[in-house]
Amino acid sequence: MRLLSVLVVVTATGVLPSALFAPAALAKPVGPRLACAHYPDAPMCRGAVVACTQCHTAPPELNSYGSDVFAALEAGNLVYEDDLGTALLNVEGDDSDGDGLTNLEEILLGTRPGDASSFFSAPAPPSGAPNPGFDVGTYDEAFAFRRLLIDYCGRSPTFEEREAFAAAIDQRALRHAALDACLTSSYWTGEGLPRLADKRIRPLQAINIDGVIPLADYGWDYRLFVHALTGDRDARDLLLATYHIDAAGLVVEGVITGDGDDQVGGQPALVDKRAGMITTQWFLMVHTMFSELPRTTAAQAYRAYLGQDIARSEGLLPVEGEPKDIDDKGVDDQETCIYCHATLDPLSYAFAHYNGIGDSGGIGAYNANRPSWQPSEVEAVLLDVPLGDTAAAGVTQWAQIAANSPQFRQNLASMFLTHALGRAPLPDELDDLQALAEGFDDVDDHRAVRLLHRLIDTNAFGVP
Repeated sequence: MRLLSVLVVVTATGVLPSALFAPAALAKPVGPRLACAHYPDAPMCRGAVVACTQCHTAPPELNSYGSDVFAALEAGNLVYEDDLGTALLNVEGDDSDGDGLTNLEEILLGTRPGDASSFFSAPAPPSGAPNPGFDVGTYDEAFAFRRLLIDYCGRSPTFEEREAFAAAIDQRALRHAALDACLTSSYWTGEGLPRLADKRIRPLQAINIDGVIPLADYGWDYRLFVHALTGDRDARDLLLATYHIDAAGLVVEGVITGDGDDQVGGQPALVDKRAGMITTQWFLMVHTMFSELPRTTAAQAYRAYLGQDIARSEGLLPVEGEPKDIDDKGVDDQETCIYCHATLDPLSYAFAHYNGIGDSGGIGAYNANRPSWQPSEVEAVLLDVPLGDTAAAGVTQWAQIAANSPQFRQNLASMFLTHALGRAPLPDELDDLQALAEGFDDVDDHRAVRLLHRLIDTNAFGVP
């Protein structure tokens, strides 16, 4: 079984989970970095988002595993920053959640040792159909050929195609040629890629341009998403595009005038304030709405394009002195609120300068004077990088940092590999995911099409 390759990786020192924090009094956002820097080959460090749920139910509350780690730190009078690895080693043989597996066994399987409901389950074979002669355990060209036609052309190969492929001298070359054809097909551009965009755009027909209460047109969002991820184009335009794509597929520059005072159906943001998918009228309308500090907008941008879901305790990088509770929502009153909002609020400040619903100038227009506070009162921060004056740079700088980050590359690679496999990668497939992400800038030159050509050569894709 392919899982065996994970189980035999046990070393004398074991493997660390991806996110580890001390309790509230000692909460340290450096925990995940310390853990993954110390044991970079841990499955959850190689292929998943760093999250707090290894040790926490919700920060700062510890789960059973986190409590055991903290107890080990206390028992040995250990220093968190220097001795975290020792504390983890000391609890490897325990079964913190009482599910019958030791903490080390769960870590190796990629499950959570502090959550008895977290367990490994291999995906069932599709529809119970017999294996059609594929070579299980090694890269099978016929299997990969069939999979790519299903994934990117939306159909299985015909009998004639299977016969021609079996007879081909260079099956790999034929497979890549088939991928090129699929990636320009009406299925991929009109169905496959738009379905990958759904969770990022969050369409709602009732308030689309032809809905009961039209507020924006998400057609612009889908077209830009498909455009940036097809052809030999830079996928970073998902966040960096200063242009739009019209219904004919043509690039449109400048402001697009909509209807009425709210500019419904247009794109009122000025070119120098445009940042791809995160400054479209739809994105800003549906997430900002009436919020003075658009936390939901920033959280969705962080989730959709960097793969960091704050609601699941992912990507928490608290900023000192935050949250300031600049809009008097009480987010600095309770410890559980403070922990997440110390990351979320600095992410959100830059988005406050873009109109939501009911602001003068049109939905989605840039409005430097929109917040009730002064830009000098807050400092926007993304991935530990200060953005400076949010009124001067703001979301465009946010997008530059995001688009060139390892998190953006990882999220894009994960999106495509998960789609190709029809499930999340298994622990022994994380090496392939990591290689796809790491090569996206220098090997692929940020082109999604080139990444997909590398993807179909991975063992994850071609091993039945």
